Amino acid sequence: MKYLVLVLTLAGIARAEPLDPANKDRAAQLVSDGSKRFTARDYQGALDNYDEAFRLYPSPKIHYNRALALDKLHREADAADELDRFVSEATDAPRDALEQARRMLATFDRTLGKIEVTSSMRAEVAVDDRTVGTTPVTLHAPVGPHAVHVTAAGYKPWKQDVVVVAGEIAHAASKLDPIDLQPALPPPPKPSPVVVVERPINRPPPETPHRSVLSRWWLWTAVGVVVAGGITTYAVTRSPAAPPTELGTYRPGI
Repeated sequence: MKYLVLVLTLAGIARAEPLDPANKDRAAQLVSDGSKRFTARDYQGALDNYDEAFRLYPSPKIHYNRALALDKLHREADAADELDRFVSEATDAPRDALEQARRMLATFDRTLGKIEVTSSMRAEVAVDDRTVGTTPVTLHAPVGPHAVHVTAAGYKPWKQDVVVVAGEIAHAASKLDPIDLQPALPPPPKPSPVVVVERPINRPPPETPHRSVLSRWWLWTAVGVVVAGGITTYAVTRSPAAPPTELGTYRPGI
């Protein structure tokens, strides 16, 4: 297939809107050098020149040249994305270049799939650890599994694995949750072990069991004395009087 590298690119820059006239001539020279490298099959060198030219003077027509170099480097998904941009943005490009870009896109769409990433807010998207733009993003991808990462300042990172099928679109609708900015409370201190110190307890002396007055020894001792005294008194009062010792009274033994 014959590529319209030199004619398209040089004409494209010459006819592009004046983005920064100071860089226009330098960009045109870079494109010309890149096209020479492309013809010499130095595709990586050609791509480097096209990238630098686009950075200085971002004419949408340069997407076409970049797509041709990427295709030669077997980066078909990236080439298809560049062709998409060329067809949608370079509306004043030569007709034959636009037709060729559409034919190439049709071929890529049969062998590649797409990943569409959306979000509730503007966020940065990376696919397989490569930044690809900000939401919403739609890009070509090789068939197979891919890791999608979405990040935004103040929100928790979001990740989803998708599987790309040829000719189909894999959707990844990200939902970002805000980061909790409240400081985390320190964990409560662990309770210290309680040391119990046993102290002697001053208890009152045990009470003497209450005993009846009848069991008291002193009572019975007193009773015994009284009884003994009574018996003695009784004996004295009941004994016969001693015989008088006066003469004329009978006294035994005299």
